[in-house]
Amino acid sequence: MKSWKFITYNQLGKQSDVCRECVKVHEDDTHIIGCLCDGLGSPENAQIAAEVATDTVIEMFSTIQSSGDITKNDVRQVKEAVVTAVKTRLKKTAEEKKLELDALDCTLLFVCVFKEEDIAVIGNLGESALCVIGNTDARLFGNGTVDGKAVLDDNAVQRLYMTIIRLDDNVKGFLLSSDGLESEVYYKGQEYVGKSAEIYFNVVLEEDPQKAMQEKVAELTDDPEAGFNDDISLAVISCTDEAVTLPDEPVWPCVCGNSNPLYEDVCAECGREFAVLYKNVNLSGGKARFFRSLQLNPTKRDQLTAALRRDDAQASKQTTKVIPMASIRKAQQEAAEETKEEEKTIAADEPAETPEAPEAPETASPASDQEYIPDVEEFETEEEPKERKSFAEVLKSTWPFLLAAFVIGALLSGIITAVVKDAVRANEAPLPVPTKVVNIETTAPANTGVPVASTTSPASSDPSQPASQPANGSNADIAGVWRIDHFVVGGEKVSGDSGIGLTYIYTFNADGSVTRDSGVIETGSYVRDGNVITASFGDGDYEFEYSAAAKSMTVEMGDVTFVYGKDGQPVQDVTEPATSAELVEQPATDAPIAPRGQQMTTTVPTTENADNADEADEAEEEDIAE
Repeated sequence: MKSWKFITYNQLGKQSDVCRECVKVHEDDTHIIGCLCDGLGSPENAQIAAEVATDTVIEMFSTIQSSGDITKNDVRQVKEAVVTAVKTRLKKTAEEKKLELDALDCTLLFVCVFKEEDIAVIGNLGESALCVIGNTDARLFGNGTVDGKAVLDDNAVQRLYMTIIRLDDNVKGFLLSSDGLESEVYYKGQEYVGKSAEIYFNVVLEEDPQKAMQEKVAELTDDPEAGFNDDISLAVISCTDEAVTLPDEPVWPCVCGNSNPLYEDVCAECGREFAVLYKNVNLSGGKARFFRSLQLNPTKRDQLTAALRRDDAQASKQTTKVIPMASIRKAQQEAAEETKEEEKTIAADEPAETPEAPEAPETASPASDQEYIPDVEEFETEEEPKERKSFAEVLKSTWPFLLAAFVIGALLSGIITAVVKDAVRANEAPLPVPTKVVNIETTAPANTGVPVASTTSPASSDPSQPASQPANGSNADIAGVWRIDHFVVGGEKVSGDSGIGLTYIYTFNADGSVTRDSGVIETGSYVRDGNVITASFGDGDYEFEYSAAAKSMTVEMGDVTFVYGKDGQPVQDVTEPATSAELVEQPATDAPIAPRGQQMTTTVPTTENADNADEADEAEEEDIAE
């Protein structure tokens, strides 16, 4: 059993008189429970709501003696129980203090560790963040994107992120942070934990953790330009005696060589936009996960950067430069002035043979008797608008042509319709006589050696039962470990080890439970409907499509299809078999006699064709008599 240590810290914001947040950690023989709540009402009411909700969550989980009481398929029920318990206590408090219930709304953030079982239940509803700290990495559960109303919202149960994780040797503890440390410990809307989180987490190892935490937070709040003015609450729950080291925060590389934080959309060095630069890159698994994988693989990072430089250079060559019209006009005017100067120079160099009339000044008015030379600018003036005719005038001059076109079109349409009908009528075949299908089944005597026909009647099959799923509803065919085999991107198959993105390892059990492994083990449940398997985890539902022929499961995420193989077996490249042919009604014929013990299918004419069948039999008997 792991040995746990913890610390809580709460600091009033610069612009607050009353702290709106409450953070507590409770430990007993079997549990260690941490909870952080942030009130959303006025300062006084927010403090009341946060404290009531925190105490309610801790009391509720302390009564659960074993994680077995929170079964894999009951996560939704536990979510509902948590929200209902908090709402009930807040409603009672509002009645006692004569307050409106909406004034006691608050967020929820909690973790409950079952120490003897190394199992933890975590949940988040609101703008706070819960970080699971590993030895060399960390993961953010709930990225602070659910703002506004929280526990009193009508959709609070659905919006509460909750899951169960197994505490293996890689998990070193938890860090619960309010939104007062947003952009320091975590980034709203992102999927990764900030590098600074390791400093706050390692504080629990100091001789005086409370003093060390106060000094660290003071470095932020004392800086007026840092912008950390809100209430700050933290809880650190650790099971390690060694300091952890988290990786640097993921960045996106630009072609100019600069590295930019993921929350920046424009390169700070060259001004290139992320959306334009990475428009042809498939960020499978999410932006943070994609660049974190590049961070762990410098070779692939360099290859991606080189490819982006080639694309950027090619795009720059293909870009057509647009010259403003003002520049064109200025160039034309300068060229005209140079031409005039050259003409004057030539005229001055030539000797004057005969006296010429004095030239008109350049500023002569167009209305004068002198020849008017228009300026360059006037070549860009618009032409005079042409006289437009009204709709009535246009219709008056064109109606004969429209009428003739309509008559010709009607005649051609009638001729084509008549030709098509004659062709169809000539090629029509007589309709088959409707029949009924009758199954005649006989039982073969013992030890006759006569095989029994395997013909299946329609009544014996259940169309609602998929062919690939056993009739008894067993899930044994999908039970096992499923790992990524390959991806399908834009219709092309990409190898599973291509580094296109990080993937999960799924383990489906026959009892309807499923686990997801991404370094942290999460437990959920699944429901099967034929070949469609819907797996439910704390962050939502995922729909898989199972193929027994290909021995694969596929799930679509954005424009990428993830194809999983079972127990390390390669996925078969097969063509989906055609659907079973339906029984086709045939004209009534004489039924052949099947050998004894075989099942035979014959046809019987319907009532409306019975007379025709009797007449045929009588004619046959007369022929035999003759």
